[in-house]
Parts: sequence; C-alpha cells; structure tokens
Amino acid sequence: MKKYIYGIGYLADLTHSYLEKSKIEIEGFVSNNLMVYTKEQIFSTIIYPSNILLTQVKSKETKVVIASIPINEAVKKLKENGFSEEEFEISPILKDFKSESYSNRYGAIYCQGFFENYRGVNIGNEIQVIAAKQLLPQSPAIINYNEIAISPQISQPPINVIMNGYFSCLDEKIFPPSENIHPLYLSFHLNKTAAKFMLDEAGIKHLKKYSPIGCRDINTLNTLREKNIPCYYSSCLTLTLGETMGICKGIRQGIYFVDVHRPKFDKIKIKPFMLFKIPTYLKLYKNMAKQNYFYSKSFAKQMIHCIKFYTYYSNNFSDEILFKIEFVKHSRDFIDFKNQQERFVFAKSLLRKYKEAALVVTSRIHCALPCLSFETPVLFVTDKTSSFHDNRFEGIQNLFRTFVIGDTKMTATDEDTPVKISLTHLFKNKTDYMPLKDNLLKKVKYFISNLNHDVKSSVEK
Repeated sequence: MKKYIYGIGYLADLTHSYLEKSKIEIEGFVSNNLMVYTKEQIFSTIIYPSNILLTQVKSKETKVVIASIPINEAVKKLKENGFSEEEFEISPILKDFKSESYSNRYGAIYCQGFFENYRGVNIGNEIQVIAAKQLLPQSPAIINYNEIAISPQISQPPINVIMNGYFSCLDEKIFPPSENIHPLYLSFHLNKTAAKFMLDEAGIKHLKKYSPIGCRDINTLNTLREKNIPCYYSSCLTLTLGETMGICKGIRQGIYFVDVHRPKFDKIKIKPFMLFKIPTYLKLYKNMAKQNYFYSKSFAKQMIHCIKFYTYYSNNFSDEILFKIEFVKHSRDFIDFKNQQERFVFAKSLLRKYKEAALVVTSRIHCALPCLSFETPVLFVTDKTSSFHDNRFEGIQNLFRTFVIGDTKMTATDEDTPVKISLTHLFKNKTDYMPLKDNLLKKVKYFISNLNHDVKSSVEK
C-alpha cells in the first residue's frame, strides 16, 4: 500500500521517522493546500512543487497518514476531496501527542525552516530559543513554529510566548496562532514569501491586536508599516545572552571562523616567489586538514586552496591568528543529532566558546549578536554578491565591525576597524547595540510583570 504523509513540518518529520522504523515505505508528503511532494523533492536542496493534486494520486492502494494540527481541519479537507475514512489514518505520533507540554505558563517559539528537518539544521534557531528561555520564569515550554495554530481542544490555555525568530510561514493554516497563545512579538523577522500568507486579513488583525511589533530588521519593519501595523525596530533577542551567561573575566582564548563566506579566489594566482613560504603553508594546511576544512580529497587541490587562503586572508589577519583558527559550523546535518535536546546542548557549548573567545569572525548573525552581548571581539563578514546577502541583515549589520569580501582581500566598512588584525592589535566592538539590548530587556520584564499583575487581579476578584 502506498502511504502519503499529510502535513510538512515537525510532526510530519516524526511520523516519517516512525514509519521508517516500522519498515513502512512512504511515497511522499502532502501539504495543507493538497500539493504533493515526492521524497526526492523534499530531500533535495531546492523544492520544485508538483502540479499533481492529491485527488489525482488516489487509488485503492493509497493511504494518507494525517500528521497535521488541527486534526479536525485535516480530516475535513481530505473528506472534501473524496477521501473516505478508510483511506486515511491519524499519525501514531498525534495519537500519543501530549498537551501537557504546553501546560507551562510560559513558552519560547522554535522557528525552523520550512523544510529544515530534511535538509539539515541551523543551530542559530536553537540559539534564539535559548535567548528567549533565559529571560522567562519557571521552565518555559518550547513550542514548535508549525504548532502555533494548534486547536483549542488540544492546547492547554493559556500560554504566554515570546514570538521571536525567522517566520517563514508557507501555509495560511499556521498563522495567526491559537487564541490560547498570548504573544510578545519581539525580534520578529518576516520574509517576503511568508508575508503573502501571514499578512492576510486575519493575520493583520492579530498583529495589530498585539502591537507594537518588535522587528528584528528594517525590512520587516517596512513590511509591517505598509500594512499600517504599529511596530518598531527591536533588533534581536540574542543581544541579551550576556545578561545570564555573563562576560569572560579571565584571559580570552580561542579564535573561531564561524561559517565565514568563502571567497572564490579566482583572482589569486600562484606565483613562483610563493614557494619560499612553503613552511608557512604547510603549518596552515595541517590545521585546516585536521578540521576537515577542504571539500576536495585531492592533496594537490587542497594545497592550492590552502596557499590561496593564506594569500587572501594574510592581508587582514596575522599569522598568529591564521594558524590558530578553529572552524565552526552552525549549519549541520540533521543526522548529527539524535534529538532536539542534543541540538540545544550543542548550541549552548558554542555560546560558551563565543563567550570565552579572543576573536570571532563570522557571517552568521546568531553568532555575531551573542558575541556583542559577551563583549567578545567579533568581525562580521559579508559578501554582497552572495544570495545570503539579503534583507535579513538590514539594520543588524550596522551593529558590527564589518569586512566585505573582495577579489583579493577583504575591506573594512569603517575607519575604526584595523586593516590588519593581530591579537596584540585587536579592536573594540561598536556599542550601538547597548540601547537596543536594554530596551529588549525592558520589554520582556514588562511582559512578565503585566502577566503577574493580571493573575493577581483575577485572584483578588
């Protein structure tokens, strides 16, 4: 029998894993708009939606496993499209789904990319959750983004949630959230694709009800203003991590290159005089090879890349720094972790590294922003020709000392950043983030104190 999973996201991923363990093969996934995706499409880097509707793949040998909340809406949708009760079943994961996980009075939103479970994970998502949880009392529940529209009959009312993160909603059924969620919109990012789904009449009404909305970036701010939604620029909640994790008081150690954009090195040519630096290249190569930095398995190609790496980055960094680099990745394979708890443990270990570091160089905002909070010297590297250079950075990038990737070297965007950096000739971070950090803390404290006041008033009545 051919099985399709109805629903794409966290619960669908759990259902898929369950069926795999049960040796039950699936044909593909079905989104809430009844678009069918094969496993190959889901697992590929780029999704090419099929034009085949669910009703066109129906047969006597077809079974649809519902892994979507609200369940009653999924059942209704399938029945409307000609499915009988014999042709669909409720996911075993949903049958065992316990609403007690939402019985906590406070919660933090966990925003995953739409297909992130299938392509890999970005530890920046865990870091954003940690930033929210540290400021909330009790033991806050972690609410997956795909479940915020959870139906009232399943959820425990009410839960007070900090709604920070990257909202990439591609389904009108996810937003607005359940009425049982009392949100604080802070560090809220909305991409253009998601805006088409989220900023419908219901979405706008919801956001206005809980305004003003704290926007993580200027683009989100402008998008909401176009819809006359009261909002302001809040920046990112990860700026507050130093409040609970503290600042390094001892000697800082560790130099980290965290997902730094890789220059193409096309303009760097290997010349005869470079051979005099072979001992230098070999020393750098040993460190890079030990960390599996190279894509190619060919020693010759690895060595050429190493020489170009040194030629390029030695314009901006001393040898002492280059020889001590530890390469860190926020983007990981899904199979690197057994469960969500392991991802949070890994995220916390990274934050501890950044807190103690002597220098961090990164193209990840959820590495750079915590570093500001830890007062760790951090350089943000951007590539204006890269697809990653997008509107997510507008407003945020101004908080950092920034290098821009060029053909043969990087260039600083402000005069206060040294052209060449050494451990004895470092720099001080900008302080522009400090008023933003203070305002974020005030917003969360006000959110919590108001809730406590409301509870006290209701008891007195």
